[in-house]
Amino acid sequence: MAHNGEVPLFTLKPPNPNTPREEQINVSIQRTNSGSVLNGNKMPMLGRCKDAIYHPVGDTDSEAVFCGILNALRAEFTTLPTLPVLYEAIQRLCVEVIKGRESETVFNFLLGCGQYTMFAFSWPGSRPGSTVWNGLHYLVRYPPFSKAVLKDCDYAVDFSDTNGGNDRVAIIATTPLTTNENWNEFKRGQLLMFDYGLPYSRPYECAAIEKCGRGLLSRSMPRGEICPHQYQYNIPTLLFKAVCKVLGKDEGGNEGTSSIWSERGVDLGCGSGLSGLPFRHCVRQLTGVEVSGEMAEEARERGCYNRIIVGDAESVLEKEFESDEDICTTQLRVERPALDIATNKVISCHWQNNLGL
Repeated sequence: MAHNGEVPLFTLKPPNPNTPREEQINVSIQRTNSGSVLNGNKMPMLGRCKDAIYHPVGDTDSEAVFCGILNALRAEFTTLPTLPVLYEAIQRLCVEVIKGRESETVFNFLLGCGQYTMFAFSWPGSRPGSTVWNGLHYLVRYPPFSKAVLKDCDYAVDFSDTNGGNDRVAIIATTPLTTNENWNEFKRGQLLMFDYGLPYSRPYECAAIEKCGRGLLSRSMPRGEICPHQYQYNIPTLLFKAVCKVLGKDEGGNEGTSSIWSERGVDLGCGSGLSGLPFRHCVRQLTGVEVSGEMAEEARERGCYNRIIVGDAESVLEKEFESDEDICTTQLRVERPALDIATNKVISCHWQNNLGL
């Protein structure tokens, strides 16, 4: 866990410098053995935790809140939680840490969970007596990679020299690091789960990642199962399967190993970007088109499109593909069709000069 901020609930009183060294050692020993006293403070318990198993060695709020989260998760689960369940549990703990101290708390952290998964949470603010704003920003880099100009020095890095066509990288920082890239600032109280360089913020999205086999692993704890009646938002998966069937593509290919279907593609009515996620590895230059500015902003934060256009799909197509030279058989145009949820069938499909759905 990496933490930046000021957490009053877990801020420990420093030892009195006038206290004899022997007494300071006794307090430290008491803290280590019982976990209930921290330099005169009681160790806060989060969630269902009644007895602390993990104890901070030092006196920082970062160590204390980390131990508090670990103790709460240990008390909450007897089996290894699935990603959507873990997401919801961490979200509840974050709310508990902040509750009643909203104006005083600055709580930004990264929490690694297993081989694939990282959680990031932000409750931004300034420390007492400081004008420095402490929050979190993130950026997703994907092909085609380009030069990034650093903000704090006269230096640029060309990531096309260091990354391949199947790479994707998420960067999370307390402040934007470059001047020529679009950084996304975390919303207050926002928790994101990152997997393969993409951010997710809904339980059903986390469930989809779990079903791909990228959940938590343990040699000592049995693994939990996703309830078949929960997290059932599967329209992007149905759409992807339908397109694969129409185009004769293998829907079982893993991300990063599947061949590129098209140099360019456009997702019409992309919404928040969920429909575009399955196609990210199939199209080299993927454009999202959405009439709602708010939804377009969410799609932009999701980071699966090379660009986002806010506007009516028909007018955008006329402008973007106004000549035969622009529309060719090597391009895939994907429009989110109406789906009959009851029968899980695509009910709108047609062919044009280019490949279209």
